[in-house]
Amino acid sequence: MITKSTIPIFRNFDEKIAKDFYIDFLGFKVDFEHRFGDDFPIYMQISNQGWFLHLSEHHGDVCPGSA
Repeated sequence: MITKSTIPIFRNFDEKIAKDFYIDFLGFKVDFEHRFGDDFPIYMQISNQGWFLHLSEHHGDVCPGSA
C-alpha cells in the first residue's frame, strides 16, 4: 500500500480561537465544517497552498498526549 498524502488531525477546544489562529493569522481557508446538530462539537478541514489540516472538537479525537 502506498500512502500518497497524510492529513493530520489537531484537537481544538474553542472554534473561535482556532479560526482566529488558522484562518485569520495563518491564512488557511475552511473547506468544510461538520456538526451532528446545534451546539455539537465541530469537525472541519482547512487548507492553505496544498496543505490540509483537520480540526476536531470531539472528545476522544486526538487527545492531548496521544501519539
